[in-house]
Amino acid sequence: MNKINSITILGSSSGRNAGDAALLSGIMDCIDAACGTRMLYEIPTYRPPYIWNNYQNRVRPISMLPWHGTVGMLGVPTFNSIRRSKLTIIYDAMLFDRKLWNPLTNYMSSAWAYLKHLRAQGSLVGFYNVGAGPVTTEWGKKMLRELAELADFITVREIDSYNLLRELGADEDKMLITADNAIPVRSSPPQAVKEIFKEIGMPFGGEILAININSYLNSWAGLGQKTMTAESFISTYAAALNRFLKEVSVPVLFVATQHSDVPVTEQLMRAVSAPREKALFSNVRYNHHDVKGVLEHVSMLFGMRLHANILATSAITPAVALVFQQKVKSYFDLLGLPKNVMSFNDFSENGVLEQLRYGWSRRDEIRAQLSKVIPVLSRETAKSAEIVASINRGEDFRATLRALKAQGQYAAISNG
Repeated sequence: MNKINSITILGSSSGRNAGDAALLSGIMDCIDAACGTRMLYEIPTYRPPYIWNNYQNRVRPISMLPWHGTVGMLGVPTFNSIRRSKLTIIYDAMLFDRKLWNPLTNYMSSAWAYLKHLRAQGSLVGFYNVGAGPVTTEWGKKMLRELAELADFITVREIDSYNLLRELGADEDKMLITADNAIPVRSSPPQAVKEIFKEIGMPFGGEILAININSYLNSWAGLGQKTMTAESFISTYAAALNRFLKEVSVPVLFVATQHSDVPVTEQLMRAVSAPREKALFSNVRYNHHDVKGVLEHVSMLFGMRLHANILATSAITPAVALVFQQKVKSYFDLLGLPKNVMSFNDFSENGVLEQLRYGWSRRDEIRAQLSKVIPVLSRETAKSAEIVASINRGEDFRATLRALKAQGQYAAISNG
């Protein structure tokens, strides 16, 4: 008999970000497999139809639309969901303090209010393969510290999140390093991907360079940096890419994995004089399975968004990255590919060109490394689901967590 009546999943679940959508898919698939049954998932979201239409799991969208009495996640629907669910899990990277007091764009303060003061007696809370931070304000650190204190288990996707939570005082006995749940997400079938290539006007089966940028540019890259304008970013990036495409004449596919990234991606695409085909592919029309399927059939990705890089590399596609946030560097460190990233401190026409050359010339080497590491990371993602499964069976989940820790933690080892 299932001990968990439903699982409330707190995170960014609108479907506008292919990475968040892939994470949600990976979490539900892993938990269902571990539990041996289709669990019921309650998912706060701005787009209930997206949840209904893009997941084969047993889902119940919880509306975050204002006419249902809610401001972002802060409102009656999410409150009621947390109150009735035996387990609430926080996923992805919502544990940061940028715009902390704006419930429309930051969910950590809402989760803190609910889980610290309002959750039902006897219910459980978990951090599920999360990325934690950045937190730079005293209130942000306080909220994250108190959320970590009340969590019954904490699994993180890389060593930096583990270290941040440990520095804030989190109990290491309930913490486990795992991996990102987008890694095991399945690709769309090859025939469906082939049809997508036809629809967007790209050749299928040949060499293709994929480019992914995001609208944040360098605004998350670090303290003390002057925020870059879109115009200067585009002109520098396009100049480097134009030079590279003269050296390596291949089609170029511009991949947007977040709706808000489409305008800046279109600007870059217009500024590039490609000698071969160029096209835009985005998750506005296609879902996360399609994104992974398309990235599986390109020769290399030069990406910015974390989950564009994850969806590519988990399909054993070579990738190099421009680091807009520490979590991107952490992921490539985890892969054993620390030289595959460049910092915004080095962002220049020559810097971008050299990064493209570096990745393109080492594609076979990168692919070989991914073939070794990705299967291991994929297995790591299932550990959090084993904890949930033990709760569902009515067992001591803390004993399960201790047993999993005793197996060794790949993420900690690979980061030294």
